[in-house]
Amino acid sequence: MRAILEKVARHLIPRFDQFAELERLAFLRDLVGCLYDLPLLLVGLGWLVAITNLSESPLKEFLIRPDMAIFLLFAIILSRLNFFQVTGDRAGHYSLNSANLLGIVVIAAVLSWGAWGIWLHLTGLFTEHYIGWRRITTLKQKWNFWRNLLFNAGADPLKLLLFLTIYQTLGGQIPLTNLTSYLVWPALVAILLYIPLGSLIFSPMLILWHWFNLAPPHVAPNLLTRWSRLFTFWTMAETPALFGILATVTYQQMGLTAYIFLMTGMVLMAFLARQLSQYAVTSQQHSRELTELEQFSRHLLAAPADASTLPDILTTHFPRMFEYYHAEIRLTNEQILLHVPLDHPLLPAPMWHWFLVEQQGRPHFITPHDLMPWSGEAAPQTIIMLPILSNQTRELLGGICLLRETNWFMDIASNSRPILQNLADQIASALHSAELYAQSLIHEKMAQELAFAGQIQASFLPTSLPHITGWQLAAMLKPAHETSGDFYDVLLLPNGHIGLIMADVADKGLGAALFMAMSRTLLRTYAFVYPDRPDLVLLYANQRILTDSHTKLFVTVFYGVLNPHNGELIFANAGHVPPYLIRADPSDETVALRNTGMPLGVFETATWQMQAIKLEAGDSLILYTDGLTEASNSEDEFFSASRLLAVARASSHESATILQEHILLAAADFTDGYSQTDDLTLMVLKHAP
Repeated sequence: MRAILEKVARHLIPRFDQFAELERLAFLRDLVGCLYDLPLLLVGLGWLVAITNLSESPLKEFLIRPDMAIFLLFAIILSRLNFFQVTGDRAGHYSLNSANLLGIVVIAAVLSWGAWGIWLHLTGLFTEHYIGWRRITTLKQKWNFWRNLLFNAGADPLKLLLFLTIYQTLGGQIPLTNLTSYLVWPALVAILLYIPLGSLIFSPMLILWHWFNLAPPHVAPNLLTRWSRLFTFWTMAETPALFGILATVTYQQMGLTAYIFLMTGMVLMAFLARQLSQYAVTSQQHSRELTELEQFSRHLLAAPADASTLPDILTTHFPRMFEYYHAEIRLTNEQILLHVPLDHPLLPAPMWHWFLVEQQGRPHFITPHDLMPWSGEAAPQTIIMLPILSNQTRELLGGICLLRETNWFMDIASNSRPILQNLADQIASALHSAELYAQSLIHEKMAQELAFAGQIQASFLPTSLPHITGWQLAAMLKPAHETSGDFYDVLLLPNGHIGLIMADVADKGLGAALFMAMSRTLLRTYAFVYPDRPDLVLLYANQRILTDSHTKLFVTVFYGVLNPHNGELIFANAGHVPPYLIRADPSDETVALRNTGMPLGVFETATWQMQAIKLEAGDSLILYTDGLTEASNSEDEFFSASRLLAVARASSHESATILQEHILLAAADFTDGYSQTDDLTLMVLKHAP
């Protein structure tokens, strides 16, 4: 049967075999949908024509009535104010469920005029689809448009006809004139049965998609799971139709003015629901992009300095960051760093020549209504083109091109260009690091200078740890290369308190080492100025970092101030991995000292919260950098925070030095000699029992 569908698709779409696999699946789903929806349309319209009493009120006279025009106007407005739910997976695929408050107007129309109310709904439906047709630019969108139109024009009349039949069978009157229980209960029962009809009518199409193996790879593989999600959302979305009873009675008893007043409130409610949906999508996209960008940065930092794995890292993380139709990253030397999806042909060479040579990499945002400058044709998708510029010389290194299928719920989502620009900057940084690394292979002196820089950097660390009565302290740093982006410090503050610093610069190499040296100096300076305010230390250090440096680097910092007399620790955490407080009593829960603000060096207006916690006798505080928890073995497994905590709890009765040794030994056993890719820093503070 799948072969027959593909044969029909090739006949209707001559370029069918030229599309990527996911696009072919989308065409086949729409084809199955059209074949399923067409009988629904014929049955629904035939039934509607059969029960409509044309002699009672001619169609022309019916449609020009002022009250019908008002109902139609509110129907069109509410149909355009969709609120929605968008779910996405880590591969960057989306599933969209949308709904609106149109059911209130439709139910009110049916309860007021019977079958003529359904005709009114169809008039609004075709008007809304006519408006939407003008925004369509691609063949894929046209097929999806016709599938949705056929389904809505077929399923909606069927649902409303079933609702009307149930209502009249239970003794309901047309029109519904008041809210007495005798008159209302048939409407309530009919609406409660009407609410799940949409998902039930859609279910056979869902079954056909799975039967023909046409479901997208990112949807729930279990048919029952996907149907239950759809049923739950659809049921909740249709529930406002109950307010159609109130709208009907308002219109019948109080007139058109009262109805307009009531429906204006519904429009405002729909607008608010849409805004909340838009905020949810924007927040979701921001969160996903930032999370993937952070993971991309971590893998880029851990990658070989020659950038040989940059294409692989991009192929892994780029699809998870953005919703796209086609994307490429290309350098001016014609090297292709990214091409997704792989079964798409490469973007045309004239396009890259126009962007990289004629336009010299100036950013461009081309909408489907614009002409493509290199071809003189209308753009089939939204096209974003951004340059990759050297962070040092601003020389054009290449460009990013992202083609996005025009999609209304993505159009209102957050702008991806800032994240793309950040990605371009990191690619430029990686390319620059690779160039430096290549030069270091040619010039042996560079290796000597790196070694010397590492020695200087090591001298920044405390030469010895202070002796604190009643406390034990152990600390170490193991750099992955000659220089390190990690650092720690222990400060004897003037008020007798102890300052504890654990930090990690989000890069490596000489740049990270210099950035570390500057950050360390600023943190130490402000720590002595504000000995009891870790939040202010981070605040002023951040402002000075952004004033004195103009790099894309940032640093995560945990800074705590210990009162050794009562065990109180006040702290602020600037985006650093959370230290863990291991209680002496094994039954007590381990406490994670989580972020109280973002890393330093990102935003000048950033602020941090200060928190406090108390270390009782026998408690241990474990401070570390992600080089410990993300230490990997030959199977690319991480040592992880869970293994760290397991070792720490098992050795919590030991001294700080032995506890530190046990943790490092466990990490070494786990990696089993596998090469260290990130700096590893560990500090243990123990309140001696």
